Amino acid sequence: MILGRDPVSMESNMRLSHWLCCLVVLSLSCGEQVVVRDVPSECGNGEVEGSEACDDGNDNPGDACTDGCKIARCGDGIKRGGEDPQAEGYEACDDGNTIEHDLCRNDCSAARCGDGIRRQDLAEGELGFEACDDGNDADDDACVAGCVPARCGDGLVQLGVEDCDDGNEEDSDGCTNGCQLPGCGDGLVQEGEACDDGNELNDDACLATCAEARCGDGFLRTGLSAEEPGYEACDDGNEVDEDACKSDCSVNVCGDGVIGPGEGCDDGNEDADDACHECRPTSCGDGVVQSGEACDDGNRIDEDACLSNCALARCGDRVIRTDLAPEDDGYEDCDDGDGVDQNGCTNACALAQCGDGIRWGGVEACDDGNREDLDGCTNDCELPACGDELVQEGEACDDGNGEDRDACRNNCSAARCGDGVVRQDLGAEDEGYEACDDGNQVDHDACTNACTPAGCGDGIVGPAEQCDDGNEQNDDGCSNRCELPRCLDGIVQEGEECDDGNMSDHDACTNACQEAACGDAVIYVGVEQCDDGNRIDNDNCTNACEVARCGDAVVGQGEECDDGNDQDDDDCRNNCRLPRCGDGVVQGDETCDDGNRVNSDDCTNVCLIATCGDGFTQLGVEDCDDANDVQTDACLDDCTAASCGDGHVRAGAEVCDDGNDINTDACTDTCVAARCGDGFVREGVKACDDQNVVDQDACTNSCALAACGDGIRRLDLNEGDEGYEGCDDGNDVNTDACLNTCTSARCGDGIVQAGVEECDDQNDVDGDACDNQCQFGLGRSENSPASSCRAILDADAQVTSGVYWLQPNDDPAFEAYCDMTTNGGGWTLVAIITNADGENWNKGSARWVDATDFGNPLDPTTNADAKSKAWNRLQVDEVMIVKQGTGVELQSNDECFSTQTMRSVFRRNSQNDSDCALSCGTQVRTSPWNQDRTDSTLRFRCMDNDSSGSAHGFTWGPNSDNSMFTTLNNGEHSHYNFGFGAGESGDGDGEDFDGTTNDGGDASDQVQRLFYAR
Repeated sequence: MILGRDPVSMESNMRLSHWLCCLVVLSLSCGEQVVVRDVPSECGNGEVEGSEACDDGNDNPGDACTDGCKIARCGDGIKRGGEDPQAEGYEACDDGNTIEHDLCRNDCSAARCGDGIRRQDLAEGELGFEACDDGNDADDDACVAGCVPARCGDGLVQLGVEDCDDGNEEDSDGCTNGCQLPGCGDGLVQEGEACDDGNELNDDACLATCAEARCGDGFLRTGLSAEEPGYEACDDGNEVDEDACKSDCSVNVCGDGVIGPGEGCDDGNEDADDACHECRPTSCGDGVVQSGEACDDGNRIDEDACLSNCALARCGDRVIRTDLAPEDDGYEDCDDGDGVDQNGCTNACALAQCGDGIRWGGVEACDDGNREDLDGCTNDCELPACGDELVQEGEACDDGNGEDRDACRNNCSAARCGDGVVRQDLGAEDEGYEACDDGNQVDHDACTNACTPAGCGDGIVGPAEQCDDGNEQNDDGCSNRCELPRCLDGIVQEGEECDDGNMSDHDACTNACQEAACGDAVIYVGVEQCDDGNRIDNDNCTNACEVARCGDAVVGQGEECDDGNDQDDDDCRNNCRLPRCGDGVVQGDETCDDGNRVNSDDCTNVCLIATCGDGFTQLGVEDCDDANDVQTDACLDDCTAASCGDGHVRAGAEVCDDGNDINTDACTDTCVAARCGDGFVREGVKACDDQNVVDQDACTNSCALAACGDGIRRLDLNEGDEGYEGCDDGNDVNTDACLNTCTSARCGDGIVQAGVEECDDQNDVDGDACDNQCQFGLGRSENSPASSCRAILDADAQVTSGVYWLQPNDDPAFEAYCDMTTNGGGWTLVAIITNADGENWNKGSARWVDATDFGNPLDPTTNADAKSKAWNRLQVDEVMIVKQGTGVELQSNDECFSTQTMRSVFRRNSQNDSDCALSCGTQVRTSPWNQDRTDSTLRFRCMDNDSSGSAHGFTWGPNSDNSMFTTLNNGEHSHYNFGFGAGESGDGDGEDFDGTTNDGGDASDQVQRLFYAR
């Protein structure tokens, strides 16, 4: 063999010669080796020689035959010339590689935006860079024109994602920067909105209606401290100051000057000595309604019609009445007194319930207060919705069954022919029955507008009919099969060689009603392998109608190459295709080739082994693949889907993520920040969490364990249960209405309740110093005055001397000193007589009726005054005069005064001494005689005008006959002018009293006398 200029091995030339032998010399045995001598070939001489596939006699590499005498093909790295894209073999480019994602596609077309293949050979910013390519021209999907991802603000509305897109960054122009139509709750303040914080909360500065929160809107604003502007302690939505919540949204409390629920009075001060102390009238509890009291039932029961502070029970006073039946006026189910209407206990003291017209927050979606089910709020306090079995406005029906194929659709419209849903609740004989329903108004398709299947003979030309004359005539131009006369109708017509009446084109009679023949372009099955209808023998079908095959070393029609061998990894595949990514054979730069176009298996469509981060989600291996290493989006950098508990906070979806399922730390296992009320007890932060809004149970709304003294009264226990609280005022004052043991103060608990009780001896003895109403006994307070000191001693023999309250008549009570021990006790101090100042003492009769108080006689600073209220008002029978330091000087022995006041005795209208004399058994112990006289006569000087018409008064002076007190001698009564005297004479008993007194008239005797009466 002679080698030509082409460096082709002898073995190759022999193999080629062998193939040529088999093809040209058909009569030779191909098993016999034929050696053909090589003739030197010259590429470009216009003759195909040696190993040349072609030779067009020129050196133009861009035509059908390259300058290397090879047939031009896409992928050979040589761009074929020509400007007509429609010309056979036209190439826009040819980069000689199998990379589909670069400038030149594998079919030698230029990469372009919109061809469905994203270029990956450019960096962002370079001309021609594609961030996406979805192969369409639509601007309303995720990849818009220009091969850039759709984004809010590009001016293009992405269907299903954006409501609008105006292409600007103006948030208040009708389309927000989030590409959503404006609305209350979008976080943007639009026209007609005072505010918009983007949430549906009614307890912050902006209400869910986009109105600014204000005091009086009926919503309690939270999250502010008491000193911050806008703080509300309550908000009951009204301007009434006298209920639990005042019009300035502060809680009605004792001391604010407003009489609120549960207050008997409120004078706005802390003065314990006025008529109202701690919002309770000082007279409250005596059973008598006095000024400043709305009621007074004399008991300490808070749960009846009259509170213990003498205020009428009413809704909002935080006390639940227990003395009424449900049908009674004033009956209360509850009373939290907080002024909040939406928290389970309404401001009418009724338990919240559906239909009361008050929406219970967190429980009811609505509450219109009526029993009308069809007015926008159902009787279950739910918002109306299709499927709730209630026909609301805009609904034709609502059967609530979820079945779309009955008389009522799932969208609450009445079923009808033409709605696209076939009814299945009717029989064929029932009115409204549908055999089909295609939802259109086309009468000529498979389902007529009467919802019956189209059929031949119904007079309507259906989609499978050429005609339909509605009769059974077969020879009238429209057959009974609804077909026009034609070839293949089974009848040989004029111009037809045959007509077998079937649709098979590959039998002895073609569908053109011609007898089958080689070259008629129709394969006669069982006779012909192929039939291309031409006389070209080197195409895919020979002129003998036999199939050309791959591997015959001839590049036939549909073949890119044909090297005649079975080597699959050379330049021509065994399927006569050029090698490329996706052909199932790993070649060149390919790390894999699985022969498919599936990007979600272990080999991508660019013939690279799938890896995390390549942007393709590998099924069964990866949850996702977003081709980035961002840990805060929906796909982590290990190609697992972001989820709560992965330790990464997903933007926009999670508030926190600590990577554990512990619910007692700062982040719960649902990736929301721990808060009071979430039902989890956070260690070191919360003592409890019962996940409710009830502040009066074992766990308060601040997640602290309920404790006596925290200011919150527990309502979840019955009296007798451990931890039960009758009250809780949150202070450590044990003398107010709530004790430090959280029990309501009551008479008999041993603790004196300030402003309510005068005493509390913790016993049930009613006759001791403290009675069973916790008031001092008879005479011990202004509210329980005695008629006299003797009445006090008669009521309690154990009383001691001191100042007591007396009320001898209907005039107001007064205080007086009572001597409970001297000479049987029960004596009332009515005057103090002294000349200790060494000066005359004179009181004119014109002023004698005036009365002033005086204090304890044992106090030396007390002004000596004979004008006490007891002098003027006490009805007496006996008198006693005591000299300080000496003892009793004079005492009458019998009740000779006949129950008169001392003033009455001294103001007799008489100048006759005998008219002013009273015969009394009298004891006189006047030094130096110390005589006990039991039969003397007690005399006094009448205080009235004398014979001259002059007014007389007592004059105290040394050696004066006008003494306030004197003893008489020898029956002489001339020394008792204007005063008292005692003496005895002429009665035959030989015990006449004789002596001269110096008790009042001697300047050396300036000792105070105490004048008692009883």
